[in-house]
Amino acid sequence: MKVNYTTPDVIGQDGKILRANSSLEWAVVSGNIDGYSASIIKRRAVYYTAGLYMSCVISNASITAESLIALPILAPEWDANITGLRFSLWSGGGSGRNVRLGVYRNTGDDTLYPNNLVYDSGDISTLLAGIKEVTPTVSCVARELLWITFFNSHAQTFASVASNSGSSILGYESFSAGNAATYGHRVSTTFGALPDPYPTVGRVAATGNLPALFVRFEDA
Repeated sequence: MKVNYTTPDVIGQDGKILRANSSLEWAVVSGNIDGYSASIIKRRAVYYTAGLYMSCVISNASITAESLIALPILAPEWDANITGLRFSLWSGGGSGRNVRLGVYRNTGDDTLYPNNLVYDSGDISTLLAGIKEVTPTVSCVARELLWITFFNSHAQTFASVASNSGSSILGYESFSAGNAATYGHRVSTTFGALPDPYPTVGRVAATGNLPALFVRFEDA
């Protein structure tokens, strides 16, 4: 059932009560839904962290120059659009320094790897520290696995997700003392337009402190 955000208080189909806050950012759905008694909060225009971490500890870290990093994210349980991508430059700004953000589709149901490019932000200046945001419109279907990419021209200190944020759905590539969980994929390549498809040559596991990337979903 689609939530109607156009009015603060409406009665939906089958007698379900839909109630949104005044800024229309969330709605409470109450009643019998698919055979279950439920009260569900469905949020609109909020941000989620790319990476599918078990927990998320925000820190800061220097990211090696020309690192094309791909982190997974699951779309909501309804058709939606990605309408915002954010990262934060913690410190170390400078002229001629840029980041590009991107969105890739997944390769297939049996492969956790980015494939076709569907959005390239172009250069985002990191001359000054602070939050950087772009506003794409990328459609996605319910529960679709997507990949959010970060590509930096220079080594700088970014807001990051600490390496102690727990296991990832991508698991561990080897079993040895000190081996880190794999949160995504990383390719070292010359900075520029995002490649299409995502490279397979030179790929290594994305481990350790990784850039904190935030994704905003809105109803399609």
